[in-house]
Amino acid sequence: MRAEPYLFFQGKCAEAFEFYRQTLGAEIEALVRFGDMPGSPPNAGDKVMHAALRIGKTLVLASDVRGDEGSKFAGFSISLQVADDGEAERLFAALSEGGGVEVPMMSTPFASRFGKVADRFGTPWLIVTQQQPAPCQQMESRMSDHTQTAAARNARYWVGWTLSGLAIAFFLMDAGMKLLALPVVLQASAAIGFEGTGIVRELGVVLLLCTALYTAPPSAVLGAILLTGYLGGAVAAHLRVRDPLFTHILFGVYGGILVWGGLYLRDPRLRTILPLREERASLRS
Repeated sequence: MRAEPYLFFQGKCAEAFEFYRQTLGAEIEALVRFGDMPGSPPNAGDKVMHAALRIGKTLVLASDVRGDEGSKFAGFSISLQVADDGEAERLFAALSEGGGVEVPMMSTPFASRFGKVADRFGTPWLIVTQQQPAPCQQMESRMSDHTQTAAARNARYWVGWTLSGLAIAFFLMDAGMKLLALPVVLQASAAIGFEGTGIVRELGVVLLLCTALYTAPPSAVLGAILLTGYLGGAVAAHLRVRDPLFTHILFGVYGGILVWGGLYLRDPRLRTILPLREERASLRS
């Protein structure tokens, strides 16, 4: 449903719409005269039976009254919301030329410029400069932005913990297998130069301690640094014996991506040290 104003002029609808087209930058979408219709009365002449004028997003409809009777516009005004004071002054002067000023252009609490005129065709207009959002509206907007930002931070936090959880689960499993000195682990470790149950268990203890530090938020950054060193050693060990690139040598790199990617998303301290470009832009704005 929508409501559209319908104006009745005394034989000057076409002239008025042309004036509004030039003054307001409006568009005449339709204009049908009585004389264009079959069976129209001989005295219809050039009077407009129906016309449509688009002002911005608003459609104004109009026609001429038949006969000699006239219709005075009363009890309403068409409000023009403009973007700046200069445009408001221009429209006020143009519409009031040949008409009458009912309320002089002035500053009000609800608009920087406000005035009321009746143009030379009798149409009443309110000229209003669009006001900036009121403080309460600005507060509501800021609260909405804050809520959206908090939701984004919360989602980022849990995605970070998901990535970190995957890394932690793998490291705990690997450390447990080393501490148990399972035959498959002893065999794989010997292939890259770590022979014997003792050294394998020592590696398991080191990995367990690094993972514990990474899991605890206060020491997560230190744990990530130590895990990076551990994974770097694994990469070097596999590289030394010429293991396959993607399945063995780079496996430690994949683990490092999980470690640092998860930590970056869940730890604001790390994002402060290494902010993304868009976060820098938001801070500047």
